[in-house]
Amino acid sequence: MLLGLKVGTNNDYYSDEIDRLYGEEAFDYIELFIVPGTFDRFVHLWKQKKIPYIFHGPHSLAGMNLSKVEHEANNHEKMREVDHFQRELNPQYTIFHAGLDGTLDEAIRQLKVFKSQYPELFASALVENKPKIGLHKEQCVGYSQEQIAQIMTQVGVGFCLDFGHAFAAAASLKKDEKAFVSDFMTLNPSMFHVSDSYSGKEMDSHLHLGLGNLDLTWILSLIPQAGLVTLETLKDTKDNLDDFVTDVRYVRNMLNSFCSKSA
Repeated sequence: MLLGLKVGTNNDYYSDEIDRLYGEEAFDYIELFIVPGTFDRFVHLWKQKKIPYIFHGPHSLAGMNLSKVEHEANNHEKMREVDHFQRELNPQYTIFHAGLDGTLDEAIRQLKVFKSQYPELFASALVENKPKIGLHKEQCVGYSQEQIAQIMTQVGVGFCLDFGHAFAAAASLKKDEKAFVSDFMTLNPSMFHVSDSYSGKEMDSHLHLGLGNLDLTWILSLIPQAGLVTLETLKDTKDNLDDFVTDVRYVRNMLNSFCSKSA
C-alpha cells in the first residue's frame, strides 16, 4: 500500500517537514491540492522536490463548481491553472469533484468540454465521490455509485473512492453502509482517500485515524496491496506534520496486524 500526504500548493510552511519525512519513507507521494492563484509563486517550490505527485483540482470551497453553467467561465480559469501545474509537475492522476447545488448533466457536459480543451490533463483524470449533503447543507453531485459510473462512462475518466464520503452518503440515503461502499468498489477505483468519521453521520469529519468509529480494519482490507491511499486527515498545526506521522503509524500497524494473522 502506497501512502500519500495531502497538502495545498500554498503550504510552503511544511516544505522542510515534507523533505524530511519523505527521506524517512513516511509516505510515498504527495496529493497536491491546487489552490487557485498560486502557480506563479509556488510552482518552483514543488518542482524542485523529487517526489511523485497526484493532484486534487479546486473544488467548490476554492471556487470551482462543475455542476452549474453560470460557473463555467470561472471554472475555465481554474482549470487552466491546474493544466499549468500539470505541465510542470507531471502528476500520476488529477482528481475532480463534480460540484454541488447543480446537476449531474451539467457536470458531465463541462467535464467533456474541459477534456477536449486539456486532453493531456484529462488523460489521467479521476472523479471523486462526495457526501450527499455538503458542509453548508448543499446538495452534492456525484454521491452515489450510479452517478459516479455515469460520469466515468460518459466522460471517460477514472475514479477516486473517498471512504468517508461514501459512509456519509449512505447515512443520508439510509443505506447499509458497507453494502453502499462495496458497490463503489465494483467501479475499480484507481486510488483511495482514507480518514476517520462517525457511522451514521451525514457529513464527513476527516478525523485522525482511531478518533471516529468507522470500521477502518474493514476499509483497509478492501484496498489492493499496491493501492494508492491518501490520508485525508486534518492538519493540527502549521509547525509540523506529527499528526500525519501518527496516522501513518496507525495504518502501518494495522497492515502489520493483517500480515501477522495471515502468516
